[in-house]
Amino acid sequence: MKLRLLVIVLILINLFGCSKTNISTEEIIEENISIFLKAVENNEVDTMVKYADDLRFPDKKEQKNEYISINQKIKKTSVKDLKQLNDKEYSVTITCEVEGKADEFTFPIKYENKDWRIIVGQEHFHDLPRIHDVK
Repeated sequence: MKLRLLVIVLILINLFGCSKTNISTEEIIEENISIFLKAVENNEVDTMVKYADDLRFPDKKEQKNEYISINQKIKKTSVKDLKQLNDKEYSVTITCEVEGKADEFTFPIKYENKDWRIIVGQEHFHDLPRIHDVK
């Protein structure tokens, strides 16, 4: 009986212990993008701030305050394309409706501080590509 219980415990440890290691980087990024896009559609500011670094607002409190004031209606978000650029950078192209009009944006995604971050707001910087120019 003890041997059987030990085998069951070892199997459970193996299943649960390996489940996170089997998730690919791309799956983690896709999940983060999905959570972020849902937050954008539902105007969930805390979640948007959690998953995105906005270059216009390096301070997270300032980012949150600015996001609270956004009144655009963004709906029907979806991922059109996800490309790996190198080990620590991806590029995601999303489609959406902004105020009822179809639009498309491309955002860099970078691995920083042990987390994948969606980078937004770079269109305000001279040395960085505009979101429509990142391919």
